[in-house]
Amino acid sequence: MDHCAAAYRGQLYFAAPQESLPGLARLEQQARQWPATPDDGEAILAPWESRPSADFGNNGEILRADIPSVGIATARGLAAMFNAVLQGKLVDPARSAELSALAFEGTDQVFGTPARMALGFPIGRMGAPAVENSVALGWPGGGGSYAYADPTRGVAFALTKTRLVPNFDTALSVTTILADHLAGTR
Repeated sequence: MDHCAAAYRGQLYFAAPQESLPGLARLEQQARQWPATPDDGEAILAPWESRPSADFGNNGEILRADIPSVGIATARGLAAMFNAVLQGKLVDPARSAELSALAFEGTDQVFGTPARMALGFPIGRMGAPAVENSVALGWPGGGGSYAYADPTRGVAFALTKTRLVPNFDTALSVTTILADHLAGTR
């Protein structure tokens, strides 16, 4: 194992090992009410995606389960993973270009919002103005977390939250500050 991989050990899991559970941060439920979800029987999202729950996220059985849409990560671990994608260390550059190419553009059938999707990731930095024509790829997480890689700017970013909230206000504020900073350094 190289030095870089060793430095991030224990910071990114899809199924956390039993021995790591005591060292994991515990989630807190924000006191505010979560937005109501339609009760039309056609829900596509799993309950933890539409209404994240600290009780669910702190459950040892869930933390040890390999659930593809549920990861256990630090911001540092996620940013390192996205940086490895940008550097061609996790996915070779040819495959990365293939995986990040536009695969769908239209209306998201879950949220009813405009969507640009690659194979597995939304394309474009959350909150980016259209004129930016962002090609970043990443994913918003339940409770307000967000991580992405921006190949144009060479930036890997991650923000994780232990206090679950029903919005991405913090992520949008921080990514806007980062984008403004990067625009000023050109």
